[in-house]
Amino acid sequence: MKNLFVLYIVLLFSLIACNNEVEDEVLTPSINQPINFIDLFQDSTLLDTIKLFTAVKEVGASGGILQLEEQIEGGPFGSISISATLEIEPGTIPANETFMCSLTVDNVKASIQISPIEKHFAHPFKLNLKYTGVDLQKVNANILDFLCLNGYPVVYNCLSADFSTGTLEAKDVVVPCFSLLENFVTLGFVGEFD
Repeated sequence: MKNLFVLYIVLLFSLIACNNEVEDEVLTPSINQPINFIDLFQDSTLLDTIKLFTAVKEVGASGGILQLEEQIEGGPFGSISISATLEIEPGTIPANETFMCSLTVDNVKASIQISPIEKHFAHPFKLNLKYTGVDLQKVNANILDFLCLNGYPVVYNCLSADFSTGTLEAKDVVVPCFSLLENFVTLGFVGEFD
């Protein structure tokens, strides 16, 4: 009987994880120091302009998948490849609504912006993000992590760095849904030496 009660409590918490009945102060963390995402190029002053790359798709109750594949010239390997996939489960977005969802990356930092992120979504989104050809000279593998810009902890299945190919990869990232003034979230790789 005790095990059944514990199972019931665990299931109850998992069902309301992203529900808007959870108090905002629990879901809106703050951080005392700014997050500094890993630089794609060690000397970003050589870049002429900041370029944005975006994938956009209308998504409704049936869910969907957004994919972004980009190539940036330069770096120690000749170019940097960016591959991102965002999975939105069926039932995440209410039946009577549709949203223009987007993934946006730039040519400066190893980070991604996802929009919209709404507190009333039924499930968090799932993200896979991979950079290849990045200059990882200043990256410390012992402190490598994947975080939200505001410091909110991010759950992921696998995080890796391959220094021989300049690869950073985060797999099965659970994109948190929490109350924000903005309706987007920025996530990225951190772990550079000071």
